[in-house]
Amino acid sequence: MTNTHVSELQSRLKLVEKESLALTASLDKKSASSKKGKGGETQEYDQFMLEQLQKESGRIKASLTEVKRQMGSLLSPLLNAEQEKQKLKLIDLYLGNKAQKVQLKNA
Repeated sequence: MTNTHVSELQSRLKLVEKESLALTASLDKKSASSKKGKGGETQEYDQFMLEQLQKESGRIKASLTEVKRQMGSLLSPLLNAEQEKQKLKLIDLYLGNKAQKVQLKNA
């Protein structure tokens, strides 16, 4: 997995979060309007739309959770690799210092 994969997942995550916020706002608006007590047919339609929005919101939240899970599984190896790289740099630095000391003693 590369940085490209991570970038794609981050873009997808942002898009899903935007959709989730938009649906939540729409859901809140529909919920408020259906509580105002309109005519019977309009209220039934509002209730139907409210249920549809709730279903869609649930699907988007599940998708958001999946994207976050995938990002976590992608980022974990990258973070581990970065930590190993840092350890190797420290070892290299340590060995370089030891080699310098040996050269100074031999000089």
